[in-house]
Amino acid sequence: MKKKLMIAIVLKALVILSGCAAVKYPTYYTLHVQPPPDPPAPGNLQASLAVRKFRSPAYLRQGAIVYKTSPEQIGFYNYHRWATEPRDLTNAVVARLRAVGTFTQVKPYDGRAEINYVLSGRLEKLDEIDYDGGIKVEVALSAQMVQLSTGATVWTGGQA
Repeated sequence: MKKKLMIAIVLKALVILSGCAAVKYPTYYTLHVQPPPDPPAPGNLQASLAVRKFRSPAYLRQGAIVYKTSPEQIGFYNYHRWATEPRDLTNAVVARLRAVGTFTQVKPYDGRAEINYVLSGRLEKLDEIDYDGGIKVEVALSAQMVQLSTGATVWTGGQA
């Protein structure tokens, strides 16, 4: 009988203590991209552009924010996450290219052939760097533009 009473007391204490545990909720972040400038006055434009959804390494698509404590070591925050997938910056690229005014039309790529050029891009990295004297962010993008009618690459670029 004493054994059953002792087990009941221990179980009750565990239930009470488990209710005291602090619950951590994730914090969500978004990328802040500067709004595009006002578009220039329409000119004699004749080329259209479609932008494919940017690609990225698999670790950036998992949602957790990445940090590096050395050039070789990568970690993920448990409670700091992206509100949207970082490669969703595709929409910001479309808006920026529309604002530049170089093309008659700029839109997300939908597979149709009524456009002249296709821009494909990749978010190479978006990492918090926690070494070398402080905290900073390392971002790298790469992209290429292909003329749809010929398949020829007409522009390639990258920025870190």
